[in-house]
Amino acid sequence: MKTRALILVLFLASPAAHAQVPGMAGAGMAAVRGIDAVSWNPANLSLRDGPSWSVGLGSASIVVGNSAFSINDYIEYNGAFLDEQAKQDILASIGTTGWRVSGEGSATLPRFSETQGLPGYYFPALQTGGAAFFGATYAHASAHLTQEAAQLLLEGTTQETPWSLGASEGSTNVWSETGLAISGRIGSIALGASARYVLGHFHALSSATGDIEPTYDEGVLGAIGTTGSLTTRSADGGTGYSIDVGAALMLDGGVTLSGSVSNAVSSLTWDVDPRESGFTFDARLDSTWLDEGFPEAVEFDDEIEPFQAELPMTIRAGVAADLSERLMIAADLWSDPAADTVNMAGGLEWSVASWLPLRGGIEFDQLTGVGYAMGFGLHPGILHLDVGAGFRGGPAARGFDAAMRLSIAP
Repeated sequence: MKTRALILVLFLASPAAHAQVPGMAGAGMAAVRGIDAVSWNPANLSLRDGPSWSVGLGSASIVVGNSAFSINDYIEYNGAFLDEQAKQDILASIGTTGWRVSGEGSATLPRFSETQGLPGYYFPALQTGGAAFFGATYAHASAHLTQEAAQLLLEGTTQETPWSLGASEGSTNVWSETGLAISGRIGSIALGASARYVLGHFHALSSATGDIEPTYDEGVLGAIGTTGSLTTRSADGGTGYSIDVGAALMLDGGVTLSGSVSNAVSSLTWDVDPRESGFTFDARLDSTWLDEGFPEAVEFDDEIEPFQAELPMTIRAGVAADLSERLMIAADLWSDPAADTVNMAGGLEWSVASWLPLRGGIEFDQLTGVGYAMGFGLHPGILHLDVGAGFRGGPAARGFDAAMRLSIAP
């Protein structure tokens, strides 16, 4: 059984943390070099101004966002009595597309369980010339609540009113990756590709639906048809692969153009204890249920065949330009064809000193709206510490992100 984007919306998670790019709100793909390039475009590995070698000692990142509510909204509504106006304001914020929320994190600590025949371990990411070896562990959770479900929670329903829950859903996933990236130049054009072995640790996708349909006889309510289901598809492990490709070009005057396709070819099979569980409810309620008792939901928990999915593709293009020896600007545009989203960002890096770059940027995200970020680097000698943080959804903030990375390079 094969499914696609729904069960792996989680793999829209951004690449392993590189704090230069989060510090510029997502811009900067064309500016990254060395071991950091594998997270965004493997072709950047062989650009002529990159380091001859570099080592990624550790990284971590977190991104949280939602489509409707800010921190101020949470403070205002949490624990408060919701009058009719407040309910209407909440439903207006959710809108017809529903409420979407997601959170993701990553760290360069690949772990493999003993049940899969491999011990847990940690290794640094290594780059030499146009080749790199890397790895990371990821976690992602997301949920979508329909406007109809939100309205039911806020306002309830009556026996006389037809009602549909729509299709709300949520997912949780944890996986690790290890990979090898190779890049080379043909004239002034750099080409690169990376192949990643993907080891899934846990997957769960839940969906909920429901309907209420009253039946009238000469204007009198005679019965209510009710249907509903809550289904979770889960697995405790799986394996797969993914291939990224990219190209980059350095022009005269310090301008770099960079483009990549993440998950250009991919497959992931969840085959460790795949199950489908939940309950269904389908009943016609009339006057007899008072005597016979309210019908019970039918529960199920079944082992299913392993299921396969392709990881959603992300297409990214970026440009970076050195305006002076100390000032660099960058802009990125990226799209996920499966989710039909397009995001963009612009940022700058100002080196107050050769060892102290300061960064800032602005992003437009189709989920959270406008976001702002700042970051800095500390590069004493060969040691590089980079930190970035920002908030999403404008000044009211509908989310936040943060990242750090520690590496060494000449």
